[in-house]
Amino acid sequence: MNIIRYILTCLALCISIEAIAEPGQNLPPAYQRDLDTIISLTALDRTLIESFQKGLRESINYTEEQRAALLRLTSGKEFSTRLHAVLFNYLAKNTPQTESGNLVKLLQQPGMTKLFLPQQNTADSAAQPTQMTEKEKRDLRKLENDKSQVASLRLLSTILNAPSLTSTIQAFCLAEMLPVLGTPAEQLALELEGKPQSEAARDAFMAFFLRTKQANTEINQRYGEALRQTHIGRIINLDTLTSLSAIDAALKDLDTAEHALQQYKKDADAELEQSTREFQNLEMFKNAASEIATSWEAGVSQGYARRIVFQENQQKILVLYRRILQFARANNGTFHKQDNQLIFDSTDNVAIYNALLQQVKDAGAEESQILKQSTELLHDLTQDLKNN
Repeated sequence: MNIIRYILTCLALCISIEAIAEPGQNLPPAYQRDLDTIISLTALDRTLIESFQKGLRESINYTEEQRAALLRLTSGKEFSTRLHAVLFNYLAKNTPQTESGNLVKLLQQPGMTKLFLPQQNTADSAAQPTQMTEKEKRDLRKLENDKSQVASLRLLSTILNAPSLTSTIQAFCLAEMLPVLGTPAEQLALELEGKPQSEAARDAFMAFFLRTKQANTEINQRYGEALRQTHIGRIINLDTLTSLSAIDAALKDLDTAEHALQQYKKDADAELEQSTREFQNLEMFKNAASEIATSWEAGVSQGYARRIVFQENQQKILVLYRRILQFARANNGTFHKQDNQLIFDSTDNVAIYNALLQQVKDAGAEESQILKQSTELLHDLTQDLKNN
């Protein structure tokens, strides 16, 4: 891989928005609990980690130092937490809310989870599912005549064995392993004016990459968690809009969300300044050609341009939420909730409310598109690094 492309790819992987919550699309608490329970009952995260570690111990492709570092990485709580988040997001995208509760009940039946332990999605292709007892086999045969249960089983099997889950896990593991393996750094060293670099210089670059990636991930996660605590997805529901006390409480939550967004911007700017200083002081790049520094600036510009677009979208959503709340407060008593919709006394107010609501929907669609493009870009980048 060309040195310029390598630096740009590393930067794009660091400066991402994939971990941020979508404020306009907060999942219902019951649905979130179902998804967490599905992961727990199928042992997805635990089984993936155990299989991955088994592959690490048996593989001849790692040095002892790399193997030890990767085992430490995958044994940590932070790795498990990040993997759980990846699996949760995957299930949220692929599991209908109408099916989640039924899937939980289905998986709670004895022996059922043994059907869904990860096999082809694990790092260890030789992994075998746990054997079922005769009683569990009999219980499963009883379900064969229940068409709805069979359909749910097929749905879950399709979700957990889909190639998209395999690629999702591969992309996650690659991004996690990249700072530890150091193979790209070896190539990087050779391409930097053809001059071999010291081991310490290469290690310093990979440590810089790891710190930058982790710092940006934590910035994203802090913002996402702050939004979740405000229950931002329920700020403009109908029950809120028809109650003055609920509107006032929602406005306070909105203040908190806007503060979180401002803090997110400050943290991102501060990290940019720090990473730029660190990059400029790396021994590997001090005497490198000018195009190396130029590639850094280009990578930073591209990464932060995407983040700024996202920040502007978040600001737009929060402003629209405030306008709807203020509109509802100013017109309290002139509309009421009926059959899951608002009934207004004034046709003018109907037009105003519908216009505001459409703007919110448009901003939410824009948000989804931004995050979708970011996810696709990260997948392409990790594949690029893997293939080169």
